Amino acid sequence: MGRPLRNGGNSFQVAIRPLVKTCPKETGINRLSLPDGTKILILAHAYFPSHDRELHSAVLKLMKAERPEVTILLGGMIHEEAFKAVVDDKDVVTKLTKAHVPPEITAIMKASAVTEKRFLNLAALCGKFINEYATASGGHVYYIPSVTGMLPNEVDIMRFVLEQKERLDEWADKHPDEAKKGPDVPKEFNEFLGLKGNPNITVLPFGSALVVNNNSLFVIGDFRRRNPLTAGKTEQANNIDMDVVVRSFDGKVSSAWETLPLHTLPEATRRFKAVHEVGNLFDLSKGLGYLRDYDLRAKGVVYGQIQGGRFNGFAIPALEGADGRRAFSIFNRIYDEDELNPGMRNIELPTPASVLKKDSAKAESKPASKPVRKTAAKKAPAKKSSRRTPKSGK
Repeated sequence: MGRPLRNGGNSFQVAIRPLVKTCPKETGINRLSLPDGTKILILAHAYFPSHDRELHSAVLKLMKAERPEVTILLGGMIHEEAFKAVVDDKDVVTKLTKAHVPPEITAIMKASAVTEKRFLNLAALCGKFINEYATASGGHVYYIPSVTGMLPNEVDIMRFVLEQKERLDEWADKHPDEAKKGPDVPKEFNEFLGLKGNPNITVLPFGSALVVNNNSLFVIGDFRRRNPLTAGKTEQANNIDMDVVVRSFDGKVSSAWETLPLHTLPEATRRFKAVHEVGNLFDLSKGLGYLRDYDLRAKGVVYGQIQGGRFNGFAIPALEGADGRRAFSIFNRIYDEDELNPGMRNIELPTPASVLKKDSAKAESKPASKPVRKTAAKKAPAKKSSRRTPKSGK
């Protein structure tokens, strides 16, 4: 915390926090062994309740049909701004710049005026959103919450909620006649979301990584590059012992494979490596406009299975069809969204009155057209023949 400053008799403090980076070696590397044939689906950055609702329906269709045994969520599944929205609904600047308010936020604001209850109600909805993936797939979900400060993240949700709770409790202690303490807020993220004890969902430590069969790394990144696969290749260079690296955060939807020679004695031996970058599933028009498209982000998932003891998969972009709806295609199996998402907030403006008045004035001043008189068509004069008739000889 910065030192207190004084201005006009009002005291306030400035909090300065370092930009948090992801370090799985510190936060934890979770190891998992899976047999060949295990199907794995990787998702990231949906940012409920600002997620792409139409595309979410396509993801659930994919999961219900493909039935992946394991689903890995690589961070950014919940939008931290949603928790700030249920506290301050009088922020004039926010109302001026962000016209869209998720229906979940509106319902929570009407249901209770107690801040702690609003937090808990929203957290319960977030937990149900995560549980939809487990229900649709029938498999197990591994959820890695994010810590990086370069994008909205889950650790800032807990920081904000717990700081608000501490402030409210201090106010209630100092002013017992004006305020009462609200309900307790769990300090563990999985308990906060109502996922503690769920047999189908495992919430891993913030910013940790998942390693499958000691050769396939699933991790949330904390740096971006301009071109697809550049960040993924850098991540792989930092983890040279991994054959496969699956990475989120950069927002690209891309895959690359390469074959490297190890040695030639007694015969040629090669090493096969792969990099996959997971796209996003959020909606820019739903309060996330600041995450605009300049970083070449795209919507998509990564899907594959364990083959030969390692993850073998590919990135699947959400492609737009002839009718405008987007879909995921897996070997010609199509999973499309139920409704069309325009992808932008369209505002139809009325025609200005001055233009309408001008058009009506033109119509009134235009002279009436005279009736056309019907006249008989004149016959064209017969053309004289240019051929001469021969004279009769004497």
